[in-house]
Amino acid sequence: MKSVAADSGPLLALFNRSETWNARVLAWVEANPDARLFTTWPVVTEVCALLSKRVSEAAALNFLLWIERGGLVLDTPGPHRFTTHRRSRKNTATCRSTLPTPQWPNWQRGAV
Repeated sequence: MKSVAADSGPLLALFNRSETWNARVLAWVEANPDARLFTTWPVVTEVCALLSKRVSEAAALNFLLWIERGGLVLDTPGPHRFTTHRRSRKNTATCRSTLPTPQWPNWQRGAV
């Protein structure tokens, strides 16, 4: 099984029949049933928002149902990432206090 990264463009085309690339993307998906499509949450969010705006809320819902049925695999962070994030938050104050103060040019301070 091959893994294929899916960005918002082809996903939008797949769920929008009036999209120029709809037939080509659909044909590719049907010709590659063994392909495992994967993407990220930001891409899913973008596709849902654009489908709701450009097509309909039903199209966005169909997209989400397709994901739920296994049409797309989402890259989700593992628990180790959250643990690392929590540990780094403890040291945020220390990190901020050790960073040098940026020296901005006069025009950025409003003294033009």
